[in-house]
Amino acid sequence: MPNIKLYTAKLSPPGRAVELTANLLGLPLDIVPINLLAGDHRREEFLKMNPQHTIPVIDDDGIIIRDSHAIIIYLAQKYDATGALYPDDPVTRAKINAALHFDSGVLFSRLRFYFEPILYGGSSEVPQHKIDYMKKGYELLDGALTDDYIVGNELTLADISCIATVDTMDIFFPMDRSKYPKLVAWMERMSSRIPDYDRLNREGSVEFAEICESLRLNNAAKGVHKLGGRLQPLYIYFIVVRQLCNPFDPRKRFRIVGGRGLKHNVQGSDARHTAQVRYRQPIANDVVRLKQGFKKLQTIGCPLEAFLRNLALPEHGQIVGAEAQPGEQDRTFEEQHRVDSRLLFKVFRVQLGAVAIATSEIDRDCVAIHEQEAIIVQRRDRLDRVEPLEFLVPVMTLRITMATSSMVLFYDDVSPPVRSVLLAIAALGVKDRVQLEYVNLFAGGHLKEDFLKVNPLHTVPVLRHGDLTLTDSHAILVYLCDTFATEGEDLAIPDAQTRAKIFNRLCFNNGFLFQRDAEIMRKIFRGDVTDVSDHFGPLEQTLDVLEKYLSGSLCTALDHLSVADFSIVATVSTLELIMPIKADRWPNVRGWLERMKALPYYQTENQIGLEKLREKLSTKINI
Repeated sequence: MPNIKLYTAKLSPPGRAVELTANLLGLPLDIVPINLLAGDHRREEFLKMNPQHTIPVIDDDGIIIRDSHAIIIYLAQKYDATGALYPDDPVTRAKINAALHFDSGVLFSRLRFYFEPILYGGSSEVPQHKIDYMKKGYELLDGALTDDYIVGNELTLADISCIATVDTMDIFFPMDRSKYPKLVAWMERMSSRIPDYDRLNREGSVEFAEICESLRLNNAAKGVHKLGGRLQPLYIYFIVVRQLCNPFDPRKRFRIVGGRGLKHNVQGSDARHTAQVRYRQPIANDVVRLKQGFKKLQTIGCPLEAFLRNLALPEHGQIVGAEAQPGEQDRTFEEQHRVDSRLLFKVFRVQLGAVAIATSEIDRDCVAIHEQEAIIVQRRDRLDRVEPLEFLVPVMTLRITMATSSMVLFYDDVSPPVRSVLLAIAALGVKDRVQLEYVNLFAGGHLKEDFLKVNPLHTVPVLRHGDLTLTDSHAILVYLCDTFATEGEDLAIPDAQTRAKIFNRLCFNNGFLFQRDAEIMRKIFRGDVTDVSDHFGPLEQTLDVLEKYLSGSLCTALDHLSVADFSIVATVSTLELIMPIKADRWPNVRGWLERMKALPYYQTENQIGLEKLREKLSTKINI
């Protein structure tokens, strides 16, 4: 049995995703608790394992893997004999990878942008735009759910990673169940499908939300982020503070603080850990949600309805009754176009001689012989010609190259993610197989109806290959390698450990480097920033991590070029437009960047787009 150490905290959604995966695989874990609030993740011994100072991290008999998405892929590839959680089929894997990056770059990053200022910055603010940004994640995931699970009708790593984040988001900011029926059904399916779900996931979600809210209120009490010495009345009508214990324990004690400075104590005031109910929606909705939060309060001597009716509220809102229902306030839900989740091919495995293939059907069905087995690959539409299938290891992993199945890339090369894909396409030598469709971001091309049918996320790049549509650059990069890189080439991904290393760096770019670059770019183009140097801090911290990653290595993930380098260089070169990458502070980053610029395709695939972006930036700031 393997001896795998997991450095994590119960509060961490990514850490819980690893625990859920290990549980499904029957893998015992040696849990090493990391106290984030005590700064355990910034201690020297931990930074040696992970310069990014994030959890989770695993140590599998000396093999260190960082980032939950990389970890769960590694565990599934190494220890899942069935291959069910991360199947070998490249199309299915591409869809799973896309969902993992959706979790990393959309769901979890939006949750992190809310709680990080509270946990580490002393903030007490509840910015509505951040809440709305998280709730948009609910809408996007609900729209993507066309089957029982995120990728088809079987549970995969995509579901495990996303449920850990979505469950936490739902505790922080409960979703309107009527608006997202498919998302709600999926969450219920996950809670019943995964053994020991409450202990491994739900309890951590509740604990994290309560501790975070406790800190937020403590920050407010200390006078941090106050408005006129009081909590901001536009954001908070009333707050529910509860002790951290079993939420259904009738012995629980509550302290309730009303809006406008009203205080009301009910049977004690122990509020070491807290949770908040926020009210920005119509009051009828608030009453229902408050009633749910107070379901046990009535059992300890506080009549709910009487409390609600006596509670002071801002003059523009009033309680309409404890039994009010939210139906009248439901917004119209606009159905999103969904990504087609069907596989490009139907693959059948048969014994040689069991099926006779007529010569007249060869232009439609192709057969490849490997040892004593045949693989029949049947396309849903007719092919004019088919090149021979090439087998990788194991036998059921197919690398299918079709002259008639060209790829379409929707792009605008001002975008760093787009440029990373262009670099990979050039490096793999498949430019002649790609049809480019330009989407003018600055003219709003990504928001037009025709493009939203392709990608409801309204982002580029988007890659279409047959019936497969991928809407995340990181997933596209791995798919291109799996499809076109041959064994022995630098860009090939031959084993679980290599894939985990590459995925870790892709998630570093997706969840940290690119997100911080995108945040300052949004501020620049909105006109919120004139002196960008005031905003270098988070960017510099991220480059500090990259500097450590490049210590003793010429490349970011491996000892040779990989698609992780393309992803990161597209972002770092964009940062260089607004801030200097100084050789005295980041010598490893500077040296790596110069090596990347020397690649024969760098100028055409990255620099041209950079110059277009430079021209746009120059209209907003001095560069």
